[in-house]
Amino acid sequence: MKKIYLIGCLLLWTALLYAAEIRGKLIGYRNEAVLIRGDRFMDTLQVTPDGNFTYYCRVTKPYMQIQIDHFGRDIVLMMLNENDRAQLTATKDREGNVEVVFDGDHKELNYYLTHYMKRNGFRTWPMEELAAVSFKEHAAAVEEMEKELSGLLDKAALQEDKAVITYLRNDLYSSMLNLKQRYCWAVREINKVAMDQDPDYVAFNRGLDLNDEAWLEREKDQDITGYPGLVDGRIRWEMAVQQDSRANTELNAAAYMEWARKLISNERVANYFVNRIAYRYFNSGGNDKLEEIYKTFLQCSTDSVAIEEIGNKYKEIRALGSGTTAPDFEMKDENGKIYRLSDFKGKLLYIDIWATWCGPCCQQIPFMEKKYRQYKDNLNIEFISISVDHEIGSWKKKVKEDRPAWRQFIADRGMRSDLCKRYGISAIPRFLLIDPAGQIITVKAPRPSDPKLDTYLEKYGN
Repeated sequence: MKKIYLIGCLLLWTALLYAAEIRGKLIGYRNEAVLIRGDRFMDTLQVTPDGNFTYYCRVTKPYMQIQIDHFGRDIVLMMLNENDRAQLTATKDREGNVEVVFDGDHKELNYYLTHYMKRNGFRTWPMEELAAVSFKEHAAAVEEMEKELSGLLDKAALQEDKAVITYLRNDLYSSMLNLKQRYCWAVREINKVAMDQDPDYVAFNRGLDLNDEAWLEREKDQDITGYPGLVDGRIRWEMAVQQDSRANTELNAAAYMEWARKLISNERVANYFVNRIAYRYFNSGGNDKLEEIYKTFLQCSTDSVAIEEIGNKYKEIRALGSGTTAPDFEMKDENGKIYRLSDFKGKLLYIDIWATWCGPCCQQIPFMEKKYRQYKDNLNIEFISISVDHEIGSWKKKVKEDRPAWRQFIADRGMRSDLCKRYGISAIPRFLLIDPAGQIITVKAPRPSDPKLDTYLEKYGN
C-alpha cells in the first residue's frame, strides 16, 4: 500500500513539474461557474469567494492555447509552454465589458490574444451595426482595428518565437478578410436587400484569390474562418447572387460542388472544397437526393482517394435505404441490462443518437421531451435515446439531472460502437426512424425541433 502511495505521489509531482501555472483574480466574481479549456481538456476553475484561483495545466505542445470562460463569455485567450507562470486580473465594468491585465510569462502575447478575441467577436461587430453602414465604411473600421492589433502583436514579437508570430500574423490577416466578408450577410439579413447591391463589396469579394494553394495548405485545418472560410463564403455568395434554385434545398451539396468547380481553377484547391462538402453530406447520412449528389461529386472531384472513400460511404448509405432491414445492435440501460434493437420490433421507433459532450444534441432534449409528451398516448410509437458517450458516468449524471420520461440507453465504445459502425454515424446528433417490421424508414430523420417529424410519426405511427 505504501508503495502504491509513493508511486501516486511521484506521478503527481512529475505532472506538476512540467505543468504551467495560471494565477488569477476575477474582480466582481459572484460565485459563477468559470471554465478553462485547452488541448484535449476542459475543467472548472476552483475560485475562492473573493475571486482568486490557481490552476495547473499539463501542456501537451509548445504554445498550447488555453481559454477561460467567465461572465457568460470567453474572456481570456492565452498561450503557454511547459513550466510557464502566468498571472491575470479580469475586471467587469457596469456596461458588461471585461478588461484583462496580464503578468508573468508571455504577458504581451496573451494580452494580444485576449484583445484579438474580444475585438474580433460577434459582440464587437453585431449585424445591425454592419447593415447600417456602407461596405467602404465597414472596411475602413476593420482596417483600423487591424492596425491596432498589429501594433500589439509587434510588441509580443520582441519576446516570442518567430514561427508563432508568423502564424498569428497570417491568422490576423485572414480573420480581417473574414470580417469584411461578413458584411453582405448582415445586409441581407437586416436590410432584406440583395447581396450584390454595394459595388465596393462586389469588387472586394470577387477580387479574392480562390486559387492560392499555399494559403489553403497553411490554414486548411480551419473551417468557417481563415482561407477555407473566405472561399466557402465566396461560393455561397455566388449561389445566392446567381439565385441558384438548389441552394438551401436537398440539392444544396450538388450546387455547391458545381460552383466550386466553376469558380476555382486550381485543381487541388477545387478538390478540397468539392471533397469537403461531399464528406459532410455523406457522413451525415445523405438524403433523398443521394444518387444525384453522388453523380455530381464524381463529375466534380478528380481526387482518387476521396472518390474511393466517398464511394464506400455511398454504398453504406444505399445499404441503409428505406425498406431495408435495420441492422441489429446491443445497448445498455442505466442498470447495465443489455437490450437489442430487435427487442422493440412491433413499434415505430424514433431513435435519438446523442452524447453529453455534444452541444447541438443537448439543445434537442427539450424538443424531444415535448415530442414525447405529444405522442405518449400512442402505444405504437416508442421514443429512444442512445448515448455514445465514452464516459458512462457523464451519461448517468446527465440522465439523473434531466430525468427524461422516455427510454434511455448507452452504446458500448461510444462513436466506435456497433451502432455507429452499422449505421455509418460519424457525426451527431443523428435521428433514425425504424418501422414496426424492423425496416428502415430513414437514417436521417428530422430533429425533434423540426415540424416535419410529425409527418413521419403520423404516417407510420398509426
